[in-house]
Amino acid sequence: MAFAQKLNGPWKRMPEGFNPIQVAGVFMENEIVYQLKDSSYLMIFDSFGDQEIGYSLSPDGINWGKETRIKIQSKGKTWAEPGDHYTRTPLCAIPENDGTYTVVYTAMTKVNGKNFYAIGKCTIAWK
Repeated sequence: MAFAQKLNGPWKRMPEGFNPIQVAGVFMENEIVYQLKDSSYLMIFDSFGDQEIGYSLSPDGINWGKETRIKIQSKGKTWAEPGDHYTRTPLCAIPENDGTYTVVYTAMTKVNGKNFYAIGKCTIAWK
């Protein structure tokens, strides 16, 4: 995390360990925030976890709950490599008419024995 008085800098890195919202204990990046129909907020992000992404909910966009990880590849339909950090960045959570969200994400798989980052999608819902 860094801060600056102006958008074009100069930017200064915050001290090691500084985390103003304490959502994830170890790692989170590429946060995407959405306002839900009830005016609360959803944040999805890249996190640790075996074929998982992280999310957090907030009533006001300022105070956030602790990270929850959700497995986004289901048994029998798994194509990403297992283990931390092979399922990577959620790119969006597109609201659908039925109240669900389509999440597009990146994940690593093997193609002819070589690492390949592909794009996947899943449908999820929050109450």
